Amino acid sequence: MLSTGALSLMERLLRALLDGGGPTPAGRCGIAADVLLGHVTGFALQEQSQPAGPPAVAAQRYADPCARFPLLMGPLTERLDQDEKSVRSVRLLCAGFTAPPDGGTGVRAKTGRPHR
Repeated sequence: MLSTGALSLMERLLRALLDGGGPTPAGRCGIAADVLLGHVTGFALQEQSQPAGPPAVAAQRYADPCARFPLLMGPLTERLDQDEKSVRSVRLLCAGFTAPPDGGTGVRAKTGRPHR
């Protein structure tokens, strides 16, 4: 059994998803709340494990990951501070929660399962 603190947090999160700017469809709220809570928790843990400043890296050592991972290290990936990244990622998740299950096309996904 979860603690009353955990249950209270999930209750508030569900209420925010139902009443928020979206709002999230009721049939998706449980999964949406789990996804959002997992994302926020992971983001907080990741932020806590970050070093105070970037380590000193020689140019050659930096060039290797840039060559090996051009999509991640190149201009395609926007460099944001942690607060802005957090805000944008939560907004993106919430936009997905309120999107039509078929992407607005009226075409069902080829999963064999009906849309809810």
